[in-house]
Amino acid sequence: MNANRIPKHYAAGAIALSWLLGCSLTATAAVSAARDSYSGAVQGRVVATDSRAALPGASVRITGTTRAVKTDSTGFFSFSDLRAGSYDIEVTHVGYETESARAELDRRHTVVSMDFALLPAAIPLKDITVSPGRFTIMESHTAVRQTLSRQDIETIPQLTEDVYRAVARLPGIASTDYSARFTVRGGEHDQVLVRLDGLELYEPFHLKEVGGGALSVIDVAAIDGVDLMTGGFSAEYGNRMSGVFNMRTRTPPPGRGRLAAGLSLGAIRALSEGTFATHRGAWLVSVRRGYLEAVTGLTEEYRGVDPRYYDILGKVSWQSGANHLLSVHFLKAGDRLDYDQDGDIAFNEYDGAYAWWRLHSRVSSNVTAETIGSIGSVDHTRRGSGYTESSRANQFFVDDVRDFDFAGLQQRLDWGVSKRILFTGGVDLRRERSTYDYWSLQRNRYTSPFGGYDYREDEITLDHARAGHAVGAWLSSRVQPTEPVTIEAGARYDQVSYSGDRLVSPRLGLAAAVAANTSIRAAWGKYYQPQRQYELDIADGDDRFYPAQLAEHVVVGIEQQSAFGVDVRLEAYYKRLSNLKPEYRNWLYPLQLFPEAYLDRVRINRERGVSRGVELYLKRDPGGTFSWWASYALAWVTERVESYDVDGGRTVVDDDVPGSFDHRHTLYVDCAYRPSPAWQINLAWHFHSGLPYTDGRIERAGVYYYWVNDEINGERYPAYHRLDLRVNRYVNTAHGRLAFFVEVINLYDRENVRTYEYDITLSEDRTELFLHRSELHWLGILPSVGIRWQMDW
Repeated sequence: MNANRIPKHYAAGAIALSWLLGCSLTATAAVSAARDSYSGAVQGRVVATDSRAALPGASVRITGTTRAVKTDSTGFFSFSDLRAGSYDIEVTHVGYETESARAELDRRHTVVSMDFALLPAAIPLKDITVSPGRFTIMESHTAVRQTLSRQDIETIPQLTEDVYRAVARLPGIASTDYSARFTVRGGEHDQVLVRLDGLELYEPFHLKEVGGGALSVIDVAAIDGVDLMTGGFSAEYGNRMSGVFNMRTRTPPPGRGRLAAGLSLGAIRALSEGTFATHRGAWLVSVRRGYLEAVTGLTEEYRGVDPRYYDILGKVSWQSGANHLLSVHFLKAGDRLDYDQDGDIAFNEYDGAYAWWRLHSRVSSNVTAETIGSIGSVDHTRRGSGYTESSRANQFFVDDVRDFDFAGLQQRLDWGVSKRILFTGGVDLRRERSTYDYWSLQRNRYTSPFGGYDYREDEITLDHARAGHAVGAWLSSRVQPTEPVTIEAGARYDQVSYSGDRLVSPRLGLAAAVAANTSIRAAWGKYYQPQRQYELDIADGDDRFYPAQLAEHVVVGIEQQSAFGVDVRLEAYYKRLSNLKPEYRNWLYPLQLFPEAYLDRVRINRERGVSRGVELYLKRDPGGTFSWWASYALAWVTERVESYDVDGGRTVVDDDVPGSFDHRHTLYVDCAYRPSPAWQINLAWHFHSGLPYTDGRIERAGVYYYWVNDEINGERYPAYHRLDLRVNRYVNTAHGRLAFFVEVINLYDRENVRTYEYDITLSEDRTELFLHRSELHWLGILPSVGIRWQMDW
């Protein structure tokens, strides 16, 4: 039952419908242009108030729109092709206060000149970025430079509009064509802490049969900002070894509201946000429904493959006086896959529900507190049967039902002793309960080339229920001995009852502004990852909780904005792993809906590992016609493998081997061309070295033949590369804004090898076995289109 078959349906059916809608939008654009031929401009300069020196690289945007530019080396900016009307212009620059003004355009004033003088901002100590591996996305805070803007996220080619897929362009991050899951510096995505508005999300993906998750459960339109940390993060974040993916939902400004809808290949979405009770209250509702089952039904090849998903996100906030902000949040997400082809049958269903409240309070002028209470559940059902090879000699049945429930309480306190000393601390109390009801049966018939066969049944039945608690506490201090230097030292303590872990994690960070546009950051720390209640490897007959895994990080980085307007980030890291738990893999057939049912299932017993590398990120976005960014990573990932177990036998290895996510060279280059405010064209090229894999051969022993593995991860797939194109068209209407796009993934139709599948056949005289290897590929050329509509009031 090959999971590789599922995602190939994306291009079918929906293209015709979306193309008709795109044509209608083109006609709308022509009518709109003919209705109003007025064209005006707003231009000016941005300087510093104290020195009157020009401020290059300042962000200037028209609020309520996606139009934004950056000032040039003289501080000059310009917006052209504007209709008559009022425009609110907002100017931001790192280290300066935000300024705004209104420009009025009419037929008597076709060009409006306006200058801005920015005051130096007193950046609060808690807003200074100390962690060297931090990337800010869709963020306009004056204390940081954002790595990817909202416009970047919404216009780059990425198969589906998903913030997870967009961040894969950043150095140290790697993902695949089908899956939105990404790895961080050689660590799998389960080593990344995912949070939404302060709450950890346990299962943040839809359609997990597709590489672990085809897309995230959060619509990008509902997100207001993301902090991605790839190493060296502070003591506040615990229980994950590699990274943090911290998302914040949108909050409408006072008196503003928005209604938005979208249609893309495979999903329809809607969002509403606004304020009430004289702006003291605000709401956000996001709904998304996938219709992939309608697409797969249009093709005979994929009839019987029925994937579907949905997610609903809601938030209501209330400002009580000047010192208290209370918000209530809700997230419900689910997906289902029905599969019935060639005798293989599957029914997989996932449901997740989260509800939490969040109270932010200003206790005094220098003390703030935040409290979060939460409940939630994640339920999995996997049922299926089929054959593991074409001869149908090996049949399997699987029935897997899992439930996970939690309730939690978090408390955080920030105490600003002075402008140069800040203490933060908190506790995280969580009660967890998990139940597993698993049964599988394998009927295997081994045929001898000389006649006769052996018949064997393997059955696993496990009923497991476990409840327990997890307690985390952390304390951190920030000290600024001199204004350019910030030191952060902290530690956290974690106790997990069901695994017996009692863990202490010290951490240390340093940030220094060595020049006006240059900063150096460094961090060291220990990062433990206890096994979660829902992470038992029940499918492989393993119901043991292992001791917490450990990663020790050392990270050094430098960030600079050059005189040419290029943002430059260079980082080097060393990550040492220990206490690694066993890992289960499939070597012959890795892309299956029920991988535990296949005979090539292997348990890798690992002792330790090392991940190290150098990463470079460059971006130039002056806000004009052309912008670009690029990332490059040189990395090494190795694991110390003690042995591996196959079918009850153990083979001793005791050697260092390449890790499964050893991307030696990874390169992304993105270019954006904006010939006018109505059009944007994006090109993206992606390259990475081939990942390692384990090859093997057939050997004979007496009358039987056996599969024998070669060196673990001793071979590499061919290098991967592809070019993507996206054309974006914007149309302003009397009631809002329309945007549609045409996208082509893998423009030159590169056949990138995803994996190899092996087929073993018997000669006609039944005296010899033959091993045939075939290639499975990543996405071929794939066109798609989509539409978004937005109305602000």
